[in-house]
Amino acid sequence: MQSTEKISVWEQLRIACTKPRQYKKLLNLKKWKVAIFTLLLGLVITLLGPVMDLAGFAVSVGGPENFVMNRLPAFELKNGQLTLDHAVDFNLGGLHISADSGKKKVGTDDFDEKYTDEIHFSKNNMAIKTSVMGQTITKNFNTMKNASFTNRDLANLLPLIYFMTFIALLFVYGGILLQYLFYCLLVSWLVSLNMKTRNQPMAFGKIFQMSIYARVPCELIGTIGLTAGISFFTGIVWIMVGYLVSYQLMIMGLTEKKPKE
Repeated sequence: MQSTEKISVWEQLRIACTKPRQYKKLLNLKKWKVAIFTLLLGLVITLLGPVMDLAGFAVSVGGPENFVMNRLPAFELKNGQLTLDHAVDFNLGGLHISADSGKKKVGTDDFDEKYTDEIHFSKNNMAIKTSVMGQTITKNFNTMKNASFTNRDLANLLPLIYFMTFIALLFVYGGILLQYLFYCLLVSWLVSLNMKTRNQPMAFGKIFQMSIYARVPCELIGTIGLTAGISFFTGIVWIMVGYLVSYQLMIMGLTEKKPKE
């Protein structure tokens, strides 16, 4: 049997996705190796999800500067009011943006539950909903009467926007890790109850460690599906399927294979 000391991150991933019967072998890994695997998995999910969304959008519009100067309508914020050539409504990665200077004001009623991050612009104000800060913000333009802002000014701010996007992605990465571990915790609890009913109790820490690997296949499939824009992977049905599959993979990993007679 392969020594657990020599099991690489790639081998851990291969076992997690294709060999649930070998999950018990992963329980002998040192905690720091499991932690590194979890951190790298979160990075992969972030790259396949939010980062891929942003990159795809940037390519589709010919680059950020081309988007600001040629794809966005000409706009100007002056004397505390915003004017645009025409209204826009689009998604930038996971961010929903709409702007219409024909509307006098926007507020929380303009937010849509299907989006976690939104920015709405009107003639006189803007409203922001962000999952990173977990709050909504409304800003009136009449406090900026001495300011003037156009497409060119926005293009000049792109380096700062890149930096802010990087910081935001770090928060997204942390959120993905926390969500992943929460799902693992729930599945571990269900498996722990199952093992107790079988009179085969097992340390919860070991069960939780196994759940980290059992969750991998559904997490990767779901992330790729979301990036591809398949609506099925946003629904409650997929969430339940993900839990059931992870649960079943763990049961397979904990069940001793009966020898052939």
